[in-house]
Amino acid sequence: MSLSSLIKPLVAAGITAAAITSCKPGDVSRQTPIHINPNMDSQEKYKAQSESKFFEDGRTMRTPVAGTVAHGSFIADITVAEGKDAAGNFVKEMPSLAAIGFKGDMKAFLERGQNRFAISCVPCHGAVGAGNGIIAQKGYPGVANLIDPVTAARLSPGQIYSAIKNGVNNGNMRKFDAELSVSDRWAVTAYVRLLQSTLAKKVEAPASASLKRVMDSKRKLADGSGVVADEAYIIESIRNPMAELAIGGMMPSGMTPFPEAAISNAQVKDLSESLKTLK
Repeated sequence: MSLSSLIKPLVAAGITAAAITSCKPGDVSRQTPIHINPNMDSQEKYKAQSESKFFEDGRTMRTPVAGTVAHGSFIADITVAEGKDAAGNFVKEMPSLAAIGFKGDMKAFLERGQNRFAISCVPCHGAVGAGNGIIAQKGYPGVANLIDPVTAARLSPGQIYSAIKNGVNNGNMRKFDAELSVSDRWAVTAYVRLLQSTLAKKVEAPASASLKRVMDSKRKLADGSGVVADEAYIIESIRNPMAELAIGGMMPSGMTPFPEAAISNAQVKDLSESLKTLK
């Protein structure tokens, strides 16, 4: 046996051993790793917003197929799902909490609406819906003043819901169907209606009119019940404006809660006594 015939297998074995040891897991190298079996570690795929050569329109990201809904998202009640009646007209009344599927009372529903409004709507419409949010202040056009009396009278609950779900003015206000669930859209709608019912009526009223004849008056609450605005009610409204929401009263989002650390019981008592003098 010749020397060369012995050397060749040894060289081949050495190269094989070097290749195996150089590719062992955990090794650090600047070279692209060699994947004998990729196992989907590196596969061809489209990235978001990239061009597609497969679809005719060239778009990688696809819109939902018309007439389809995501699994578990189908709502048979068109009033709840679209804010319209069977004839296709915008509804003029809010669906019931049971129909919406909200598990809680009206107070919790409005608080949820206030929370979602602060996140999704305040940047454009402002804290109380006056159309003066930071985006509007920077010059963005067409932001509606939701508490304008004319606007408030024109917009039904169904129209407000539809605007949230589908957007308006060809996208000037974008749709929020992805960010807000059906229940949350109705919660925001209810909160906007509360803003309108309490603030739109006061646009031309004297500054002190909202405080006159409050003491001992009968107040209708947002949940449909009633209460007498006695001293205990006034004090509770100062301490916790969200406790009992009165339709046509002061708007809780525009009134800061005043705990005892901020205003003493004696001062709250003085304020209550002052209201008694406003006839």
